[in-house]
Amino acid sequence: NAFETIAGWHDAGLIRIRKNLHSLMSVAEHAGILLVIDGAGNFIFPDFQPAVDGMMAAVRLLEFLAKRDMAVSDVLSYLPPTHIVRHRVSCPWDAKGRIMRMLNENYRGAHVDKIDGVKIHLDNREWVHITPDPDHARLEVTAEAHSIERANEVADQYVQELRGYLGEQG
Repeated sequence: NAFETIAGWHDAGLIRIRKNLHSLMSVAEHAGILLVIDGAGNFIFPDFQPAVDGMMAAVRLLEFLAKRDMAVSDVLSYLPPTHIVRHRVSCPWDAKGRIMRMLNENYRGAHVDKIDGVKIHLDNREWVHITPDPDHARLEVTAEAHSIERANEVADQYVQELRGYLGEQG
């Protein structure tokens, strides 16, 4: 994904954590961490404070641009393209655990991350991440691919798989 690509350009590492504010703030307290980002707009700059600070994100962006005499459009053209789609699948509360277990069993031999659900790494740097929504009776399906059309194809494939699992419910 884009974070991995950018980190690779700068010989930096990534630490994958759960997608919640507690995890973000906890990892920010570790030595050597320069920046904590969740991909949803939360930024933590541990050298300033180990908490989310939107104003500091704006200040750091302006500082970066001023030091390099760059415009925001220059930065955007530098970033790798991302094609991410999100779909929702209705899922009864009492079926979420069973569905997630089925995913874990069915993708046991695949390249899978199990932080906040099941993220299945596919060919060509594509992936799909299936997470149970903590606040609603649904599952979230997020997919990334080389084009928006392909990302939708990947997401649709897994949406259909999930609906199949739910149809097996007796």
